[in-house]
Amino acid sequence: MADDALETAADEAEQTKKYTDENPREAGSELDHGDVMKRHDRAWNYDRDNIDAAYADLAFLAGEQWDEDIRQQRISDSRPVLTFNRMGQFVRQVTGDMRQMRPSIKVVPVDDGADDEIAEIRSGLIRYIELRSDAQRIYTAAADSQVAAGIGHWEVFSEYADDSTFEQELGIRLLDDQISVLWDPDAKHPTRKDAMYCFCPVDLTRDAYEASYPDHAVSDMGTNSLATEWFADDRVRIARYWYKVKIKRRLMTMPNGGYEDLTGADPGHIAKLTAEGGKLVERDGHKVRWVMLNGAEFISEPKDWPGRFIPVVPLIGEEIRVGSKIHRHGIIRFAADPQRAYNYARSTQTEFVGLQPKAPFLGTEENFKDYEDEWNLSNVKNWPFLRYKPDPKNGGAPPRREAPPSNASGLTECVMMAEQDMQAVIGIYNASLGAKSNETSGVAIQKRERQGDVGTYVYMDNFALSITHTARVLNDLIPHYYDSSRTVRVLGVDGSERRVPINQPQGLAIGGAAGTLQNDITAGAYDVQMEMGPSYATKREEAREGMTAFVQAFPPAGPLIADLIAKAQDWPNAEAVADRLFHVLPPNLQAEIAQKSGDPSKMPQQQPPDPMMVAQAQAEMAKAEGEKAKAFAATAQGKADVQLADLKIQQQQLLNVKTEFELLDAQMKLGANGPPIDIEQLREWASHVDMSLQMLDQHAASSILGGGGELPEMPAAPEGVGGEPQAMDMPPEAMAPPGAGPSMPLEGLV
Repeated sequence: MADDALETAADEAEQTKKYTDENPREAGSELDHGDVMKRHDRAWNYDRDNIDAAYADLAFLAGEQWDEDIRQQRISDSRPVLTFNRMGQFVRQVTGDMRQMRPSIKVVPVDDGADDEIAEIRSGLIRYIELRSDAQRIYTAAADSQVAAGIGHWEVFSEYADDSTFEQELGIRLLDDQISVLWDPDAKHPTRKDAMYCFCPVDLTRDAYEASYPDHAVSDMGTNSLATEWFADDRVRIARYWYKVKIKRRLMTMPNGGYEDLTGADPGHIAKLTAEGGKLVERDGHKVRWVMLNGAEFISEPKDWPGRFIPVVPLIGEEIRVGSKIHRHGIIRFAADPQRAYNYARSTQTEFVGLQPKAPFLGTEENFKDYEDEWNLSNVKNWPFLRYKPDPKNGGAPPRREAPPSNASGLTECVMMAEQDMQAVIGIYNASLGAKSNETSGVAIQKRERQGDVGTYVYMDNFALSITHTARVLNDLIPHYYDSSRTVRVLGVDGSERRVPINQPQGLAIGGAAGTLQNDITAGAYDVQMEMGPSYATKREEAREGMTAFVQAFPPAGPLIADLIAKAQDWPNAEAVADRLFHVLPPNLQAEIAQKSGDPSKMPQQQPPDPMMVAQAQAEMAKAEGEKAKAFAATAQGKADVQLADLKIQQQQLLNVKTEFELLDAQMKLGANGPPIDIEQLREWASHVDMSLQMLDQHAASSILGGGGELPEMPAAPEGVGGEPQAMDMPPEAMAPPGAGPSMPLEGLV
């Protein structure tokens, strides 16, 4: 332990020897303040002409449009020094188009480990970060500087969601000094994404600096020759220094075609992926770091930044490269001279008119002799009439006013030419500024406005490029700052907000880790696309007008898109009206829309029956039942008629049998000869026949009344008599009258 302490003390002593009057403190062995300041001076010398000109452009826009020497000379000569600032309207014309535009950011998957659903969540999260940061105001504030001075800046930063949580949020903020940001002179890309370092200066009052950095007193800068531009009596300049450190990145290519960055990963995890078929590749890369400094020392420790981009976004105006030198400007730079000429011509014109004498009255002395007081006040008092004394010397003519000298035509032409030069230099003409021109139709006016937009479209194009780079920086940082299980807010393209759980463990835990993660936004590779166009409200208005015109041209489409037309309206309850109209759509169309949108709430629901339709259906059903009953009755009637005919046949047969019995009975009474007959059985059989006849009569009656049914079962014949009554097969002589001869015995009677 003692040896370690001695070694530490020795190291501290050696480090103290490295401190000099030029550099009293160092930020560890990785950085040397002197080397960093050399980088700063190199970047400053490379870009200082553009920086000085940009500040002059902003001052010119603010109204400082006269050279100081000329202004002081004219003031000392009591000559007018007028400023007719026309620059503001030109700047607002360009930035006004940008304010009307809304960038549509879309994250897209680029490998097998990414999917469309996670890409949509990332897109919505980026939109929410912009909303939370009030990014639209930040973008347009930087655009004001871009259009006027040729450059603007904002940055992406991280912060804790609140004081009581460890969850961090990303945000966007405007830089304090957008002009003096210094970039690596070797960077070539308009977004400076290829830069190796960047300085973002901040000017603080002396009191604010001492309160924020009490351990780094201003007095320490006193002997540092590098710090002369970094502090003054009332201010102290500090800067955030972003820089990239070269490293070796370890990338694992997976069997499914994806890849994973394993730089700094656990060796066990690397071995596991290798066993699964992954292939480890080393590649040159870098990591981003930052540190705070002033002109004399580092005032913070270096810190790592998790992303691969320096999170500072430049917004470039126009750049012209001449050899190795870049000249950057906005619309003010070359419009300043026509504006100065305009101010000079108008000031001289005003001076010329102001110096003209009031038009005098000419007359003879005799004309004014008696009314001199009235004529002396004629230029300040509105007399109803002026009296004069006629003088024969001028023929009695009244006094007359001498015409004043006319305005100089050269000054008027100078004013007009200066105004035209301003418009030609900038590329925006009166028609684009709202002045009335020869165009009368809406289409012609729009085409004229677009011609003005084309002349300044380079600013719009660079504006879109910078916002795209911002989205790419945010997309790169999302896996690092939203890597825990949490619920985030995401925004849709239409501004609708919803809460989405991300990185939620799913399935059984194996070895302390969940099997899968729901909405894992840390996996996969994604890129950013952006479309710059009108705002969502403007697009909705155009869609509303287009759909209305389409329905007028093709009325049958009205019921099918009525919900979309209602949704595009600006009514207070447009969404509610659209929801109600959606349920009027045909069920098959509702089901198709619900399937495509993945919203089960839009599936067609079973609707309660309409009472009128139910009553109508019941009436039709009753009518059908009635017709069915009539048809059944007709069928039953036909069947009954057939059965009745059968009954009549059977009745006739029984009557025939009865007649035969009566004949037999008469024959017995007459003492006819024949075999012996059991009188009791014969009488019982006769009774049986009578009963059968009565049952047939009853069944026939019931069939006529509609009862129907089967024929009644005939009572069984008496034992020994035979089967059911039927016509008896008797020989002719059996039917002879008594005494005609012997009778044949009855079949079945023994």
